[in-house]
Parts: sequence; structure tokens; C-alpha cells
Amino acid sequence: MGGSKYWFQGASLYLRLFLLVLGFHHLKNVRCLNLISRHDQTSRIPYHYENKTIPVNIRLEPAFYLHGRIYEATNRNITATAEILDDKLRNLTLTYQWSVKNKTIVTGENISQINYQFDRPDPDQFLKVLVFNPQNGTGTSQKEIVVIDPVQIKEPQAKLFLEHGELLNVTMNFRGGGPYRYCFSFCFNNTDCVCKPHSETSKNEREIIRYLRDVGNYTMVFTLENIVSRQTKNLTVLITDILHHNYLPYAPIVASIVAFTILMIGFGLHQKFKRSLNTETADFDFFHQHHDDTFDDVWHEEQSFLQKVKHIIFEVDWNTSSASMTDSNISSSRARLVF
Repeated sequence: MGGSKYWFQGASLYLRLFLLVLGFHHLKNVRCLNLISRHDQTSRIPYHYENKTIPVNIRLEPAFYLHGRIYEATNRNITATAEILDDKLRNLTLTYQWSVKNKTIVTGENISQINYQFDRPDPDQFLKVLVFNPQNGTGTSQKEIVVIDPVQIKEPQAKLFLEHGELLNVTMNFRGGGPYRYCFSFCFNNTDCVCKPHSETSKNEREIIRYLRDVGNYTMVFTLENIVSRQTKNLTVLITDILHHNYLPYAPIVASIVAFTILMIGFGLHQKFKRSLNTETADFDFFHQHHDDTFDDVWHEEQSFLQKVKHIIFEVDWNTSSASMTDSNISSSRARLVF
């Protein structure tokens, strides 16, 4: 009887140990189940729900990057898209507010994309979007932007028609947002030529001096670019050889005609004055009196200069001078015979 009592007490101790171990194991399983359940519930609730923020980013097209900054051109369309970074929020109805510095562009539901133009240069411009939903919170994204003008090459003021041996001197003027990169190249007889800008400048002009040794047509290509644009200008330069022209200039021909006319008028006047001033020897042959006062009467009467020139050219007999000289010689001979 006493032995069975001790066995029962010992059995009771083992049983209590077994029950204690079984209870501890059950408690551990229950705690693990609770942790798993809490983990499942937490995984179904996104972190931005708890923090009331919506992850969003702005994507710009086109976009030009230099030294970590975004550059855009004035008066050029850009497309801005607000990208929601959480897939579970993309199908929700969200309100978008787009704005730039000192201006709100548009506000409305589901306006996730806009087209916009900057109308003036600004080194400190930005584009911002604010996204919000009453149940899910808000989100915002902002892009810092440098807005500059695109390049524009002006028409050069230069002499492009050169004689062989002359230097080409042309100044290329341009404008836009610097810094600039440029290049220029020459091609002979309309050969296709291109160049890749590699030289940098901060000035708005570039002087080009070049000697072109061959006679013919040259094409000068000038390419200019900045971070947001590029432009190319083609100029045609003609080199001629003045010694092999196929035509005569008009100025020497006209000058020759005028000089010949003046020479003929001068020769006529010389002959007329020579005759009028000729001194004849007295003719004492009283049996052959000869005197012609017709020309002297015409010459000494009052006439204008143009009338005298007309009379000399159209009415004077060019053989009169020779006849006068012959008559003078005959008269002189007669005078010597009389004496």
C-alpha cells in the first residue's frame, strides 16, 4: 500500500513534467502563429499607407544633362510625365498639380502627363508635381532645370567672290545660350563635307581667315552647338582668275571710244587753227588776182562753240589746208621772180 502510494506520487511528478513540457511547446506554437499572422497583415499594408506618402517621380522628354544638371531650350515643347513608383497605387484616382517657378500650370484628376514650353531663359527654373489622394496621402517630385536659348547663326557680312590670291575673311555671328562648341571646314567643287564641333568659346562671334589656292567653287561649312541645340550654315565661295576672263570690262571700251572722239575733235581744231594762223607771202602778180574770203567770213562771224565744232567736223574740206600751202608756195615763187 505504501509502495503504490510512492509510485503514484512519482508518476504524478512525471506526468506534471510531461504536461509542463507539452504546455510550453503549445505556447511556443501559438506565439509563432501570432507572429506569422501579424507579419501577413503587415505585408498587406504598404509602408506609404502608414507614412501617408505616395512615391512619385518626374520624367522629362527631351532632357539634356551637363554636370549633373538638366537643361531645356526655350520655346520648345517638353513632355513631363509623373510616374507612380508603387504598382498598387497606379490604378487609384489621384489629383495632380503641376507648377513651375511663380506659376501653377494645371490641377486636376489623373493629369499624369503635360506638355509645356519655357518662354524665357532662366538658370534657376524648376518643374514640380504634387500628387494627393484623401485616403492614401500625398507625394511630390521636383526637377531643377536650367533654361537657355537654342543657337542661331546669323547671315555673315563678308566678300565671298574673290580673285585668285585674295584672302577670305568672314566673321560668323551667332546667339543663344553659351557655352558654345563649333567647327568649320572647306570643300572644293561642291564636295560633301561635314565637321564635328570640338572647339569651345563663350563669345558670340568667330573670325575665319583662310587662303584658298585653287580657282573654282568652295563650300564652307560652319557648325555651332550648345547643350540643347545644333545648327549648320553653308557658304559658297567663288575664286576667279582675272587673267582668264572670257569677257572684256565695259569701262575700258567706253573710255577708248571717248578718248578717240576727243582726239578727232582736237585734230580737227588743230587743222583749222593752223590754216587760220598761216602767214602767206605777198603775191605781186597783179594779172592773177585770187582771194577766197568765204571761210574767213564764216569763221569770224559770231557763232557758238558747238556751232564752230559742227562746222569744223561736217563742212570743212580737209584738202583745203594742202591747197592753201600749195598756193602759198606758188605765190612765194612768183614774188621771187618779180623781183
